[in-house]
Amino acid sequence: MSEEPVYVCGHGPRELRRLEIQADFYGEITRIFLQRAGLVAGMRVLDLGCGAGDVSFLAAELVGATGMVIGIDRSSEAIAWARERTHVLGLSNVEFRVTHINSLQEWDVDAVIGRFVLMHQPDPAQTLRHAMRYVRRGGVLAFLESHLAACVAGMHSYPYSPVYDRAIAFMKQCLQSAGAAIDMGMRLRATFVSAGLPEPELWLQARMEGGADAAIHTFTAESLRSMQVQAVALGIAFPVQAEIDELETELRAESRATGGVLTAPPVVGAWCTVPARTSGE
Repeated sequence: MSEEPVYVCGHGPRELRRLEIQADFYGEITRIFLQRAGLVAGMRVLDLGCGAGDVSFLAAELVGATGMVIGIDRSSEAIAWARERTHVLGLSNVEFRVTHINSLQEWDVDAVIGRFVLMHQPDPAQTLRHAMRYVRRGGVLAFLESHLAACVAGMHSYPYSPVYDRAIAFMKQCLQSAGAAIDMGMRLRATFVSAGLPEPELWLQARMEGGADAAIHTFTAESLRSMQVQAVALGIAFPVQAEIDELETELRAESRATGGVLTAPPVVGAWCTVPARTSGE
């Protein structure tokens, strides 16, 4: 495992496409999570690791014209695409910046949010400690993270899908080799507490689908396609593009034949109200 996590999906055109597919796949879960966490009209929100901007756009809908969302990411490619989409959508209450959280100047926002971000940080608790500096007293810190570790045989499919099991195994191996935490979802509570934050509210959700046309087949295959280049760089025995195409076809055929269902990696949401800043922060 690398000491500094590597974002295994990269930042190229294929990953930008995967992010849009992921946005559709987890969109409703994310929207409900942000609402439960307390995002309302008029808020000023900071979205960490915003990627192509999908979570920022959801937040912008919730805060409305009187609110503002600022999305930040280290990838200039992702930010360029997010800005282009903002222009196409005609939004005036969201903006994007290429920067790292440690490079931000002192801000004062009502909420800091993120989706599938902490799992790629070398010290998630330190990331939260830094993030809370930007939240006003009484503001919200809210993160939604994957718990891929829960995708195990007997749980991720019914009846058991050997094809899906193989796909999940490839994902786990690639992410862990890159230093990502595939159990970040269930670690959220401990991470919040370690960061010196109050006991967070916790929320667990999973998406289950069946049928040959289920979106989970495309989502799974696109995830593997985005990981493929980095997997090779990490020296992992990983399927090539043609094999991933075949795997997607097999998944659809298997669903048609068995009439079974697949469960996507569950996600855990955690949020809390940020206490008053202490002196020196």
